[in-house]
Amino acid sequence: MTSFLGTSSLHHLRTALSIILLMLIVTSNSAAAATTNVPASDGRAECSADLQIRSILHDLLELEKFNLRFNLEASRQGRWKAWRYTSLQQANSILTNSGSTVLMSERFQHISNPGDNHVGALMHGMALGGVGQVIGGGASCLELALNGYHLARASRIGLSPGKAKHYAKELIGNLDHKLAQLNLICLDEQPASDTKALHLLEQNLLTDMRNLSVAEFARFHIGARRVLWGQQSFYLLDCAKNTVGALGNLVAYNGLRHSKSNLIAPSGLLTTISGAFIIADPIISRLIGSSVAAYDRFRLNADGMSTAPVRQLQSDTASLQEFCQQHVSGRNADMLPTLTRVVIYEHTSQRFIAQEQQSSNEIRAGARETVQNISAGVLVGSTKCASGITTLLAGLPYKNNPRRANLLMDCGSLAYTVGTGFAVWEQLRIQLTGQSQYCRLKANKRLPAQLVNTRIEELEQMQKSLESL
Repeated sequence: MTSFLGTSSLHHLRTALSIILLMLIVTSNSAAAATTNVPASDGRAECSADLQIRSILHDLLELEKFNLRFNLEASRQGRWKAWRYTSLQQANSILTNSGSTVLMSERFQHISNPGDNHVGALMHGMALGGVGQVIGGGASCLELALNGYHLARASRIGLSPGKAKHYAKELIGNLDHKLAQLNLICLDEQPASDTKALHLLEQNLLTDMRNLSVAEFARFHIGARRVLWGQQSFYLLDCAKNTVGALGNLVAYNGLRHSKSNLIAPSGLLTTISGAFIIADPIISRLIGSSVAAYDRFRLNADGMSTAPVRQLQSDTASLQEFCQQHVSGRNADMLPTLTRVVIYEHTSQRFIAQEQQSSNEIRAGARETVQNISAGVLVGSTKCASGITTLLAGLPYKNNPRRANLLMDCGSLAYTVGTGFAVWEQLRIQLTGQSQYCRLKANKRLPAQLVNTRIEELEQMQKSLESL
């Protein structure tokens, strides 16, 4: 019995070993057949495609972060700029309004007897207007210098328009090289395979994202140049306007002090020129900013940084989503990286759509603000021109007619008092509206700096998720 059990056990052991050996042979043959039917390079190509896509996506997110940092730095104005500039210009308007009110009141009291005008009161009125315009001109010179300081600061950290453009061109050139390599890798993949079709769809999406990121940089670059040149020209013209106006008050002051009626006409001429500057300032600065923007757009287009439609990204994203729903199975391990990246594609598409809508809103708001500024400039400048012209008439054709000259200058002072009063109210309205909007945006965490920082954090989180794939 013992011998039989031993023989039987040995027989079963040999049978088991034979079965195991047969399974190994079959498995080996199946693997060999699979290797024969599928080129070994295809597996490597698919792996290379995923790695290349991940690298391109990482660089695209880096370019987007750079765009946001550049836009934030290029549009930097300083937290207290609105309060500082508006307060000084408000002081200018109030002092000028007070001076013209004094002149109007004094001349009106002696409308029929100009010889009874109190020279000291008239001198005080001219002095108030002159001091106000010196303050206004100093405010514009200060902002002109501060804009130069911010530009120099941005240049030191590589975010000035010139240096940013150079760095962006390097990033874009690197992206284009990687996209060309991805195209070659996709062409080498197995024909008519779902993986190849999926990678080709991703390649289209990456190209769309590249084009939109480049267009975004171009838009930020053009906007930065438009704002800088528009503001600098505005401040420069404002300095000229206030300087000429203050000189007009100084000439009139000396004429009153030394009883020189021949200085009435020069003071009127200077006042008229200052009023013309008020009218022309917002128009000319707008034209200069738009001209610089048009030239910058031409240069960027020549460098391949042109605009791109968001619709193409939406269409390609929808095509990828549809393909994933129809062809991709959770058991296909080769397509899992793409499924993970789809979330990033969808998020990027939504962001560019929102960015396009925001840009449209900003354009409409900017056009509305321009119309308001030009209208206010025309109204206030016209009243100052009226004051200057009446003074010019009083000093030339009616030089020997004191009563008519006094009446003309009183009417000019009345007009300019209305104009400066409107300027005081308009500046107060703009400041209160701006501060209200600032507080509302800050409470909702919608300030530009807050949005940029939040978006950069999201992009860095995406980059980390890519590294973990």
